[in-house]
Amino acid sequence: MTAYFSDPGFILNNLGEGVFGWMQRKDKQAGRVVVPDSAGQSWFLTVFIESEVNRDPEQRGTDVLPDPSLVPDLYLEINRPFRLYLNGRCLADAPAPSAGPAKIEDALLRQGINRLVLVCAAGAEEIRLNAWFKDKLGAFLPDLRYRLTLD
Repeated sequence: MTAYFSDPGFILNNLGEGVFGWMQRKDKQAGRVVVPDSAGQSWFLTVFIESEVNRDPEQRGTDVLPDPSLVPDLYLEINRPFRLYLNGRCLADAPAPSAGPAKIEDALLRQGINRLVLVCAAGAEEIRLNAWFKDKLGAFLPDLRYRLTLD
């Protein structure tokens, strides 16, 4: 499953069906996403992030000057060990949850749809997480839309 979900060419079919069944949709509640009944199981959380602006210097046009303030950092609060992939590239492999938010620098977002995948195994308690992007000046990115699915 890790190879499937972290493949840079991964896409869902038009029904939102993943390789292992129908994906569930979850919404944030009180600032966090809680995966009910997740204790003792492995989960693949896929977040489709739509960016109105290109935030990947490698994808900029030839006549566009570099702007490091566009490159965001990802902050993640999660109560379980995790691996994190963004557009097929592994950005973090944390064997234990951190005390505060984990900061993942230079999370490059292309213009359009980006795919963030969290692979985590729940222990005795349910998975709880919160994630957000900030620019290099510490401001939240205003032009992003998120869709979370679980498999």
